[in-house]
Amino acid sequence: MAAFVPNWVATDSVMSGQSLATAYAPGSNPALAAGVEPAGMYVQGFDPSLGIGQFIYAQVSNAAGVTAGNVCEMTQTLLTGNLTWGSYTVSFGSGVALMTSVQQWQGTANSGKNLCVALTTLTQYQFGWFQVYGNALLTSSGAIVGGTSSAYWQANGVVQAGAVASKQMVSAIATVANSASFGQAVSGVVPALSATQSIYFINAPHAQSAIT
Repeated sequence: MAAFVPNWVATDSVMSGQSLATAYAPGSNPALAAGVEPAGMYVQGFDPSLGIGQFIYAQVSNAAGVTAGNVCEMTQTLLTGNLTWGSYTVSFGSGVALMTSVQQWQGTANSGKNLCVALTTLTQYQFGWFQVYGNALLTSSGAIVGGTSSAYWQANGVVQAGAVASKQMVSAIATVANSASFGQAVSGVVPALSATQSIYFINAPHAQSAIT
């Protein structure tokens, strides 16, 4: 049985029809002129099986990189110097600006970090798309029950259904169990998720924060 592979395609006018499952090296850009990095840019995408999703463009900050399906935490990184942002070039001189960076979710208790899901495998300093809304293919561990399971940190970038104190992925609920048949049939055969994949509906997820 074939593995399920998402096929997210941009539906926004600026990138309409372009695949989002692509890694970009610094100095490249999926929507604008070469050398312009729209870090923090949002686009909407469509997959025939997963439906509509929303994605943010960001740079991987950690040496370990990320693997497709990893749950990642977002950080706003301070930059200095002259920057080209979208279609605008701004000279900061000795000033500072912000750029969205990501790394695998580290599972720090009560961190409140904004979370997202890596759409493709990326190495350190590469740019790519990270899902923040819609049905997302996550890296998971253990049994996941569709329609029931919540998500908790299990290891860097990996979630599980079993509760872990102070480490819940808030605003995420399982929709399709791990190992389930899922996707568009090819030659009459429906693909399947692996034992370490499950689908969760996410809506601007974040790590659990302190309750007091």
